Amino acid sequence: MAEPSIAERDGGGRSNNDQGWARWVARSVDALLVLPIAYGVWYAVGFYWQASIELGWAAHGSLSWVDAPMLTKVLEVAVFALLVLVIEPFFIGVAATTPGKWLMGIRVLRADGRKLGFAGALGRTFMVVTLGVALYVPFVSAIAMLLQFARIRSGQLAAWDEILNSRVVHVQRPSLVWVGVIAIVVCVRVALRWDELSARLAQ
Repeated sequence: MAEPSIAERDGGGRSNNDQGWARWVARSVDALLVLPIAYGVWYAVGFYWQASIELGWAAHGSLSWVDAPMLTKVLEVAVFALLVLVIEPFFIGVAATTPGKWLMGIRVLRADGRKLGFAGALGRTFMVVTLGVALYVPFVSAIAMLLQFARIRSGQLAAWDEILNSRVVHVQRPSLVWVGVIAIVVCVRVALRWDELSARLAQ
């Protein structure tokens, strides 16, 4: 299969600015889909640990680390990043897209048009997590995302696609799809942080 043409990669006339936003929205959707799995992992770990304490397999004070907010936050981010490193490569390797990317009309392929396969997709996702979102470290992550957004907006490939010689194919989606997906992402994020937002508003 031949390498996707420039027109195909640009979504038939889609601006580079739109491409950057489409990728951001797609990644936001995928992140929301990973969150319930991350919560499930934490619930399973907590259940197992509590059961171990009750059965005498673990000391009663072994859960004291839960009271350390910084440590629990680091562990939450680590679990989330590990899940992304497993789930995203699976979808990209098998289908060349993820649920979020599919909604936004995005496919990730090799330069010759073939799928990346799990190994290639894993390498790409690892670079996205490290170079693109800086391991989800607050503030640093935002800077990393802005730098890659600027590359895409200027017509360049994202750093990981340039290194791995992979290509992102964009298919233009109707404006209604954009509005609907963004509205869902915003509503879900507000719902997840509602308790925190309510507490701040009540102050």
